[in-house]
Amino acid sequence: MSDASRRAVVALFILSLLIGGLNFFWTSRQVNEATVRAQAQCAFNADIGPVPVTVPASGKPAILGVKIISDARIAWRRAGCPGRLAPPAPSFVKWAAYYHLPAG
Repeated sequence: MSDASRRAVVALFILSLLIGGLNFFWTSRQVNEATVRAQAQCAFNADIGPVPVTVPASGKPAILGVKIISDARIAWRRAGCPGRLAPPAPSFVKWAAYYHLPAG
């Protein structure tokens, strides 16, 4: 093997190590950012989950408000968020049953 080919092999080896190292750090950064986003979403869903349903004077709340709370509780559980989710408010349980939505 000539000196030029040895240098080329060493250069390619160093280049592959450099690309591998940069890929590792880039992937690590992406995973950390995704984790931070997931934790923020967990906090949001934990804040929305135990909220009671407010009933207007007409006597029946809008389905949208009940769905938002239901979806937040489901998203919190499916995301595998740490900690415990506060129990649902009794008013939410009542109206979730009325609209046939999961109260979990």
